[in-house]
Amino acid sequence: MSDFTKIKELRKYRGKSDSCYSIYWINFSQDKVINQLKDIIDNLNKKIKDTYKRKQANDILYDLRCYIENNYKIDDVINNIFFVNKEVHDFKLGKKQLDIVRDWNLKLHYLNYSDRYDVDYFYNLFSQEKTYRVLNIKNKNAAIIEITDNKSRICIEKKVSEIEISNFDLICGVSSEVKKLDGVVGNLSYSEMLNKIKKNLMLKNHLQLDLVLNNLQNPKWENKLVFGKKDISESLKYCSIKTLFCSSKNFSKIKNLIDINFEVVIVDKLQNGDTGDLFKKNYDALLGIKYF
Repeated sequence: MSDFTKIKELRKYRGKSDSCYSIYWINFSQDKVINQLKDIIDNLNKKIKDTYKRKQANDILYDLRCYIENNYKIDDVINNIFFVNKEVHDFKLGKKQLDIVRDWNLKLHYLNYSDRYDVDYFYNLFSQEKTYRVLNIKNKNAAIIEITDNKSRICIEKKVSEIEISNFDLICGVSSEVKKLDGVVGNLSYSEMLNKIKKNLMLKNHLQLDLVLNNLQNPKWENKLVFGKKDISESLKYCSIKTLFCSSKNFSKIKNLIDINFEVVIVDKLQNGDTGDLFKKNYDALLGIKYF
């Protein structure tokens, strides 16, 4: 059994189709986990039509069942993440992670399977990641909502008149009060709220990159800008990058190779012909600013 923070070590792992199982249980006794595993196996046997994949699922989950039976007593409380393929990787959730489960009212059980483990999803779910604040107004009432990439919660519900309307990443809803405010959008689901916030942030990143690109002919910037995978790799190797502009796809590769100790500005395409689109076409979505 390992500490939760070490789950990132499995980020690169790849298996066959539907062979990597990502599972967690919170506040489950050992015998309850075993009984649930039996039910999961029965359900998958009914759900999976492919004979090979059905046998694969049975073998993997049976190995997990044996592991739990051999490593935990019946009355042990299990607060663990399990990544299972050819072997069982067991990560114990600590107090910080369990506090997040309580504070965000997270589900107490999760299971998914694909060709890779849900490492990033689990790491973000059980971490104090970037949180966005949303004011959601309905008539004369309002809710202050906190949202991350994979969780949300209502923090406060009050009359609109009792809330100081400032420092929100997004204001949405419909009421006569909304009409008095600038930059307000209508009713949105949680996923739509997150998408709107992300779009607004991406537009800011586009503007930040535009400022840099506008200085390409400036002699003062001549030796500070780095382009191309080879030169940027070299600069990263010698820790000379201060700020890296890159696409989400490029960043997912970079973060698996090195520790991130510099500013990263993600620039992705929102629509044809925008800054993100041209950044990919003209610069392979990679540009670095050196310290000197």
